[in-house]
Amino acid sequence: MRIDKRGIECGTLVAFLGVLALGTATFNTVTPNITSEYSANTYVTSEESAVASLNAGMPVTFTLASIGEAKDAAATTELAAPEVVADGTGINWNVKCMTTVSGSVNIREAADAGSALVGKLFEGGAADVVEKGETWTLITSGSVTGYIANEFLVFGDDAAALAKEKGLFVSTVLENTIRIRKEPSAEAGVLGLVGTGERLETVNTTPENGFIAVKFGDDTGYISQEFVTTELDLPVAKSMAEIKAEEAAKKAAEQKAAAAKAAKEAKNNAARTQNAAVAASADDVSLLASIVMCEAGNQSYECKLGIASVVMNRVRSGRYPNTIYGVLYQRGQFPPASVTGRVAAVLASGRYNSGCLQAAQEALSGVSNVGNAIGFAHAGSRSGTVIGPIVFF
Repeated sequence: MRIDKRGIECGTLVAFLGVLALGTATFNTVTPNITSEYSANTYVTSEESAVASLNAGMPVTFTLASIGEAKDAAATTELAAPEVVADGTGINWNVKCMTTVSGSVNIREAADAGSALVGKLFEGGAADVVEKGETWTLITSGSVTGYIANEFLVFGDDAAALAKEKGLFVSTVLENTIRIRKEPSAEAGVLGLVGTGERLETVNTTPENGFIAVKFGDDTGYISQEFVTTELDLPVAKSMAEIKAEEAAKKAAEQKAAAAKAAKEAKNNAARTQNAAVAASADDVSLLASIVMCEAGNQSYECKLGIASVVMNRVRSGRYPNTIYGVLYQRGQFPPASVTGRVAAVLASGRYNSGCLQAAQEALSGVSNVGNAIGFAHAGSRSGTVIGPIVFF
């Protein structure tokens, strides 16, 4: 006799069991022929285990043995189809499980803590249940099939509740050039357009006026439910080979980034010149930091250092006043100081950032990243050393 999940999806399945003259039934003690949609054998040796497997949503094939005079006798029993957990996820949690751990849980080749690792299931991850035992469960998830200790898993309603806590609902767009509306209405303004295959984080799976709320950039937008499918997106297991490949790729990326940073620093250092340091009071340092804040407060550190270097190049030049105050307040040279009064305001409040202070201190130590430049302007206005939006000359 064959009992298969596919037969019970549409109703109940009646299994005819061979019975003894005394009204009892038995199963063949020879290993039955058991098959599963997960391509893993599930061996059942009693009616109870067959029923349990079926109610876990697993296809099962088994053979009943008739004994002696009971060969021609028959009785019937009904095996109910597993019910889908109605939790809004659209997932049959009777055949799924989730890990409860933070980080990751090991997946082993056999139901043994000493068995070889074949993969890991990460926090919030889900798996298909192939066979649930007393202490270990055979699962399949992603590209991995193996065993996880039951103490690290939850099933059924518990898995469904955890999935909604840890998982993310995602809406996949079914057609091209679909509008994301500002409100749940076909008359509302448009935030943007999306196309086939784009995946959007779903804010609320319950439609409002036929629209699903989704994340669109930093905004919440609305897309017509007829143009999307919404499902719970849960992480799957990764094999040890996949994990090692990801770790190698991450390490390579980090090394590449470090090399790029070192090259940039080397380039910056190569462009630096060392002049004689200038003795300065705390007030001089603050004044220099204040002009840097006014001229390049929201720019890169190299821009900040460039401004401070120009001021100090003038101090050393002999063509300009030989003090920071004199250079900054020379008529018509630095408008934030001599015209608008911004430098005085920043100096009084101390509202220059740490980058401005560092640039001032480095320039006073004699460092210049713009050579002997004694002026600056908007990039593109003339030739010179360009750093960000500023050209130094």
